[in-house]
Amino acid sequence: MLDLIDDSSLPSGSEEDAVHTMLATSDDRVASSLWQQRGGPAIFARQAKRLGLAHTGWGRSGCSTPRAWSV
Repeated sequence: MLDLIDDSSLPSGSEEDAVHTMLATSDDRVASSLWQQRGGPAIFARQAKRLGLAHTGWGRSGCSTPRAWSV
């Protein structure tokens, strides 16, 4: 969601509908689609950098690996 806001203020049109569905129903299909459309792990890298989380990385299993000293 932060990535959408950073790029275009707020999602609109079909993207807004998709985000609403994703959040309202915890729809993994929509979340996966948005994740792929916006670059997957690149989203994580952009937001970690933006938030100043220098010691947070993207794990092999597709999960983030935050470190306490990142915060």
